[in-house]
Amino acid sequence: ARVVVEDECSCVECKCEATSLSKGLPYCGCPAVLRSCLYFHVEGMTCKSCVFRIEYNLRDQPNIAVAEVDLDTKQLRVGCKGNSDPSLVEEAVTEIVQRLGFTITAQAYKYTFHVSEDSEVLPLGTSLSNA
Repeated sequence: ARVVVEDECSCVECKCEATSLSKGLPYCGCPAVLRSCLYFHVEGMTCKSCVFRIEYNLRDQPNIAVAEVDLDTKQLRVGCKGNSDPSLVEEAVTEIVQRLGFTITAQAYKYTFHVSEDSEVLPLGTSLSNA
């Protein structure tokens, strides 16, 4: 697992089955929210203005919690709100970015667990049954 600070919460990325972890976290007093993160490759960006246009146009979409573009890697990461359907978010993102004149290709999506900063996060390897 990897923990990074993101949007005033900690984001715990895991490679285990998402539903297993989401069932176990509440037992250790850790109120986590399951979120899907979508990753895209975007071609045609040349400057920070391009990055701003994409992020700005995705920011206020109802099912998108966060949208971040890395100009160097040409990667767009989109965090879905709550239990939004990732396939519907992927369609919306693709349509918006194409409408802005860029070429976009979906790469992958994975689940992330967002935990409030004041929650205790147990060390990796801690048994949830003993928490």
